[in-house]
Amino acid sequence: MLKTFPKKLSERSRLNYDKLLRLYISIKSLVDELDDELSCYIFGFITFTSGMIYFALFIDFSTIMKNNYDIIFFWSHTCRTFGSYLAATVSASMVAQASEEVGNLAQAQVKIDKDPYALLAQQTFVTVFDKAMHFTAWKIVPIRRSFIIGTMGIVVTYVLLFDNLEKSKF
Repeated sequence: MLKTFPKKLSERSRLNYDKLLRLYISIKSLVDELDDELSCYIFGFITFTSGMIYFALFIDFSTIMKNNYDIIFFWSHTCRTFGSYLAATVSASMVAQASEEVGNLAQAQVKIDKDPYALLAQQTFVTVFDKAMHFTAWKIVPIRRSFIIGTMGIVVTYVLLFDNLEKSKF
């Protein structure tokens, strides 16, 4: 529904801005409700996935994996976990991306249209839109595209840090 919203907004015909505003508010309330329900689970899932990736990069395979079945099971589980992490975070970041696209279109329409009624309705829409939609990880961090790369970078950095600390055994 959020993907078709920019198409409706960018149509050249006369738009019913009140109807678009009501549609946007209903979409935003749905996203906020879903975020309230799922943000704690997303945080737990991100923590679990980060732990799995840390474990996959940090362990010494020769000590715990005795045969090929252990290796296949471990890597299939790791790939499945990482794949579900990517699917969850990419789909969550698409909400923020689509919301940003709608905001940019609305601001562009305000600059283009000269109809006083439409201008007032668009200004109301842009004012409501100022607080963009996004999913969060336990109401702490909004999930955007940069979040995915950032969390993976943090995990790899900690793996390298702990690996160097273990080797130095200060």
